[in-house]
Amino acid sequence: MKSALGCLQFILWGGGIVALINGQWVAMIVSWVAAALVGFAGDRMVRLAEGVSQSGQNAVGDAARAIALLKHGDYASAVRSTRAFVAALRYGGDQLLLPLALTLHSVALAATGDLADARRALGEASQGLRSMPRELTDEADDLRRLHESIQRELDRGAPDPSRVVAEFIAWSG
Repeated sequence: MKSALGCLQFILWGGGIVALINGQWVAMIVSWVAAALVGFAGDRMVRLAEGVSQSGQNAVGDAARAIALLKHGDYASAVRSTRAFVAALRYGGDQLLLPLALTLHSVALAATGDLADARRALGEASQGLRSMPRELTDEADDLRRLHESIQRELDRGAPDPSRVVAEFIAWSG
């Protein structure tokens, strides 16, 4: 399924290039829009078949990179990685992983001192936990406890970045 959709998308992109070379602007736009729609639909189909969209699978590296950056104290780069992780999950419709990504993003934001955005990300993550399926109750409860801990740090004002990061690292194991 993935390879067939990938081939179709490639053919549509190629058709758009041929149309561009021939000066057929409408055909180029139609071809490239169709390729984008095939990519979007394919991402959603992968999520239905495998549980996580292709963009979500590809973005797991952003989460691992962000955790490594947090451990090394490169908080600004960790924010960029977590932002990419959140964006990929949103694009792929991966609502089950989004609370975890937003929690990681809130930790990175808090570590850089961006408390307002850290609170927003944590609030959105907490909201997402409310709609978790019953099968994931234990995992959601663990994440809620972490949220409470992070929220306490945020309520103190300017949290110690190393303490916020250490709590997340200890939680993630």
